[in-house]
Order: sequence, then structure tokens, then C-alpha cells
Amino acid sequence: MIKTVVLIPVSDNDGNLFSNKDWQELEARFIAVLGGYSRHVDVPGAWRDDEGRLYDDVSRQYVVYLASFRQLPAWLGIVDWAREHFRQEAIATEINGYPEIFGSG
Repeated sequence: MIKTVVLIPVSDNDGNLFSNKDWQELEARFIAVLGGYSRHVDVPGAWRDDEGRLYDDVSRQYVVYLASFRQLPAWLGIVDWAREHFRQEAIATEINGYPEIFGSG
């Protein structure tokens, strides 16, 4: 088994909250493509951008267990979709305990 984790902020960088429909679409993708997920809500955090601006975030953390590494491209596809759909420059991920910032840079 491969444990994957992705953190997605509940609002964009302008503070606009994402809709229930947005979350339902993400969760439907996890179920349809990978079979399921676990969700943890209200995960606090903060990050500083390249210009020094500090962002306080509240995120949803999704944990998905993959049966094999062959499912990793499908998971990465969903993560990339989520990064674009939720208007994020980058999002924090983890694969089997190895953290990575997944984004455009």
C-alpha cells in the first residue's frame, strides 16, 4: 500500500471559500478513479510567498491509499486537476511519508 496525502486550502488567496460542489467533484474523482479517501477538515497552517507575504490557511487534508505504484499517475492527475480547479499555485502533498510541494514551479 502507498499512503498519499494532499492538503487543499478551503479558500483561494483572496479569501473566497470554495463551494460544496467543488469539494463534491474532488471527492467523486477520488472515489471513481482510486476507490475512496479519508478527509480531515479544518487543518490550520501558514506559508510565505516569494515576496514575503504571509498567508494563513485552513485546509482539507485528503488521505488516499493506493494498492500499488501503478495508481500513482492517476492520483497525480487528480492532484494536478485540484491545483488548477482550486486556483492554487502549489499544494502540499506526501507520498509514503515523502513530502513534496506540487505546483507550477
